[in-house]
Amino acid sequence: MSAWTKGDDAAVCLSYRDHGMKATPELLAALSHLTPGSIGMRLQNVEYLATDGAHGLSGVAAQTREIWTHVSAHATDPEHQGAMPPGHTIDLSALSEPGLFSLYRAILRELKSRGVIRTENAPVGDYAEYLVATALGGQLAPNSEKAWDVLGGGGEKLQVKARVVSDPAEPGQLQLSPFRSFGFDSAVVVLLSATDYTVARASKVPRHVVESSASYRQHVNGKILFARPDIMGHAEATDLTVALRAVQTSSNPGTYQETDTDLWTPLRILQGVRVLHQRGYHAARILPGMSASGGAWRVSIAAAAGFQTEDGYLELRDWDSAVNYSTGGGTEFAGSLVDISTSPDIVADLILSALPRFSAARDGPAYVEWYAGLMQLVEEHHSLPIAYADYFDADPGWEIGWDSRIRYPHPPPPSA
Repeated sequence: MSAWTKGDDAAVCLSYRDHGMKATPELLAALSHLTPGSIGMRLQNVEYLATDGAHGLSGVAAQTREIWTHVSAHATDPEHQGAMPPGHTIDLSALSEPGLFSLYRAILRELKSRGVIRTENAPVGDYAEYLVATALGGQLAPNSEKAWDVLGGGGEKLQVKARVVSDPAEPGQLQLSPFRSFGFDSAVVVLLSATDYTVARASKVPRHVVESSASYRQHVNGKILFARPDIMGHAEATDLTVALRAVQTSSNPGTYQETDTDLWTPLRILQGVRVLHQRGYHAARILPGMSASGGAWRVSIAAAAGFQTEDGYLELRDWDSAVNYSTGGGTEFAGSLVDISTSPDIVADLILSALPRFSAARDGPAYVEWYAGLMQLVEEHHSLPIAYADYFDADPGWEIGWDSRIRYPHPPPPSA
């Protein structure tokens, strides 16, 4: 392909993957209409398709930055077509929020490179607090409040800590600002992508975990906590990544909770099973699927011994031996209420109460690893797994989201 057009940006990214970056004027002009986030998304999709879904949904940040460096330099060069003429004003109202943050980050990087500013942090804190308050249906604290930042829908006081991180994150980027008071119930730690402020990860961590894990530093008169994986993925933490990303992508974030409520209870149930695995209850297994009408998603949770494989497909021996849930039941699960504010740790306790014969034998590492991969796709796509349904071809594996064509291999047999 010798000439590039505006519609060829996917082909440009494919050429980059196969041949490396060739900063020809034609190629740069073809990408000049894109933001860094758009370039990254195209690189991800191209890599995903080229490897039949094996990988490609992460790890393209360096490629994105390299392409964007060339594209932005090309776009601001007055000798090139598409450069901003003197006196021209960008119509910011036409840009999406990710687009605005992409532009904002590019401006901050340039100002920092010229020595005009020293950091690229603002407005990280305000934006993170907005995302948390919107996702949880809460209220921002008054400016005079020092101990907490957001009052959750259930009255929970949340202190929000945010950092901008690269991919992968550098160690220094994970250091949070000091905790100088603990008049809150939980801390919500939000890590934002250095490319366009997309939520890389967000977790709600109980206060006692923060207090016991943070170290006092006299020179800042406060406790310092690092947002390392052991904190973000703590057994008592609640993963809010999907919730905050949904706010970012929603065209009307104020109604997000009302339009997406059906998903939160099953998501918390699936996360509760993951907590059981982390506690050593490797026998906890699931069988999710769609009702005959296709109108409700349902899941059964039981010990591995309660399942069998028939012609390669997983089946439950006795439905009465399992704890069952259907989206038709709303937020009711195991005799309790489970919604977005319920921590996976509490859900794990509910499952154990319903299935008291479980034992923490740590005897199924293969299934635990398989389940972790499943949950990565579930949380990434904000879609529920399906192992069975009427007119459903289960041969390629489980599907992530009804009719999504995103497949995941069948689980290891119950004996694994």
